[in-house]
Amino acid sequence: MADEKPKDDKPKGDAKPKTEEKPAETPNYLREIAGMLFMLFVFMTIFGGVLASASSFISGLGSKSFSLEGLLGSYTRPFASVLNPIGGFATVVSDGTTVFDTPGGSKIGTQKRQAVGRVVRGPVMVGGVNYWYVDFEKDPDGWVSEKDLGYSDPKTRPLKEKEDVGTHVKTKNGQVGVYGEVGGDQVGTQSQGVYGKIVKGPVVKDGVRYWYIDFDEGVDGWVSEKDLVVVEPEEASFMTRMLMSVYKIGVWMRVILWVLIVGLVCSIAYVIYNLTQIRKNTRAKLYQVLDETTAVPTSINKSWDRVKLFVDSYNESEWRLAVIEADIMLAELLDTMNLQGDSIGEKLKGVEKSDFNTLDLAWEAHKVRNQIAHDPSFLLTQREAKRVIGLFEEVFREFSFI
Repeated sequence: MADEKPKDDKPKGDAKPKTEEKPAETPNYLREIAGMLFMLFVFMTIFGGVLASASSFISGLGSKSFSLEGLLGSYTRPFASVLNPIGGFATVVSDGTTVFDTPGGSKIGTQKRQAVGRVVRGPVMVGGVNYWYVDFEKDPDGWVSEKDLGYSDPKTRPLKEKEDVGTHVKTKNGQVGVYGEVGGDQVGTQSQGVYGKIVKGPVVKDGVRYWYIDFDEGVDGWVSEKDLVVVEPEEASFMTRMLMSVYKIGVWMRVILWVLIVGLVCSIAYVIYNLTQIRKNTRAKLYQVLDETTAVPTSINKSWDRVKLFVDSYNESEWRLAVIEADIMLAELLDTMNLQGDSIGEKLKGVEKSDFNTLDLAWEAHKVRNQIAHDPSFLLTQREAKRVIGLFEEVFREFSFI
C-alpha cells in the first residue's frame, strides 16, 4: 500500500480560502428611472421658464398694454366717452359676459370676449350701471353691462354684389322708399341714417338691385341698393390682430405643452420599464443571473464558476467548453499531488485507488473530454454535458478543490 500522503492544508490550484463573497451587484433600475425622470424634470423646468418668459413678453412683461384686454382697448374706447353710441359697434372685452333679457334682469346667455354687435338702444341705468341693447353677430342678443363693452366707431362702404344675411346697413338718403315686393307698391319710407340688417336679397328689377332690410324702427321691406350703405366696425390694426393671434396661440401652446409633457413622461417610463425587462432577461439567459431575492451561490474556485456558466448556457459550443475547462481544472488538481507523468492520463495511472476514491469518475470524465477534443463527429447533448460535469464535481469535492 502506498505511503499515505501528508494532507496539505493549503487549497489546491487557484482555490482560495472559503470566504463569504457578496454577489455581484445588479443594476439598480429604479435609480436609473429616477435619474432619467429627474433629468426630464430639469429640462422641462428650463423649457417652462423660457415659455413663461415668452408669455410674459407677449403679455407686456406684466404691462396691461400688451394683455388681451389692453389689445382690445387699442381699437375700442369706453362707452362713457361717446356722446351717442347708438348705431355704433360694441366689442365684448370680458370673457363670459352675461347677456340679460332686460337691463339687470334675467340671464339669457353669454358672449365670448371679442364678440361684436351693433348698439341698438340704451342706456338704461339699473343699480348704478348703464346697460345697452346689443344686436350681436351671433346669438344671443340682449342687454349688456357697459363695463363689459368697448365702443368701436362705425365705418361705411357700398354694398357688394353678394352680402351675408345679417350684414348691418343704414339708409344714406332721406325719404328712402320701402317696397312690399320688388317692383311692387311702396309700403313706406325711411329717413336718412336709419339702421337695419339684410334679411334676403339681392333681387334685380329693371337694372336695379334690391335688398330686403329689417330696420330697427319703422317699416321693413325691399330697398334699392343706391339708398343703402354697409356699416362695419372699425377694425384693429394689422399689428394688433397679429399680437392677438400670438396671444391665443400662446394659450393653446401651454395646454399642448402640458399634454406633451404628460405623454412624454409616460412614454419614457414605458420605454425604461421595457428596457429593464430586456436587460434582465438577457442577463438571465447569458449569465444565469438569479433574482435579487435569491442568494447567489459562489465557489472558492472561479474556474468552476465559469464551467457552471458554460454548461447552463443555451449554446452547444459552450457545453463542450465546459467539459474542456473542467478537464483543465482536473490537470491543476493532479499537479498539486506531485504525480509523475506529462498528461492527465499518465498521472491518473500513477494514483493509488485508496488515495483517490473518485478515480473511476475522473477517468470517465477525462475520456469524454478526449472524445470532444479528438472526434469532431462526437455529439454532446446538454444532458450528457451536465452528467460529465457532475463527475468532475464529485472529484473536485473530494479534495475540496471547489
